[in-house]
Amino acid sequence: MAQMAQGIVGGEMPWGLILFGMGFAFALVLIKSPSPMLVAVGMYLPPATTGAIFLGGCLKAYVEWRAKRAGLAGEAAVRVENTGTLAASGLIAGESLTGVVLAGLVLASVQFSSIAGALGLPEMPWVDGPLGAWLALVPLAALVWLLVRVPLRHAARGSGAA
Repeated sequence: MAQMAQGIVGGEMPWGLILFGMGFAFALVLIKSPSPMLVAVGMYLPPATTGAIFLGGCLKAYVEWRAKRAGLAGEAAVRVENTGTLAASGLIAGESLTGVVLAGLVLASVQFSSIAGALGLPEMPWVDGPLGAWLALVPLAALVWLLVRVPLRHAARGSGAA
């Protein structure tokens, strides 16, 4: 992507890479890949980002499987997908707003070494390192529960099922 930007500005396009990308995209279309753009995006994003995208896809497949197993079809299945998309979008928007608030605190020259310090809470050194990584699985489990349970419950209520 950087080479493309430099090529556009500087006038020296990396034609070899462009032709390779076109050929690769054409091959993906020929083999009827369900999502050529996801393959393309996955090629230049860092693994941490593509890992989150992969986890989201796995959650979507799991929710669809659970909805099918619960007998939800037609309008109820669409309601499951729409509710899940709305919940995920809300989480993304909340994360973005949190980033804006933190950037505002930095611009306002608020000095803090952590979020806990900014909120006036005691420092939590045990959050760093392996213990903190394992503790991060708790909110991840809560997010998974939210993104699975809420859409299925909403669809079940709307379809008249209990």
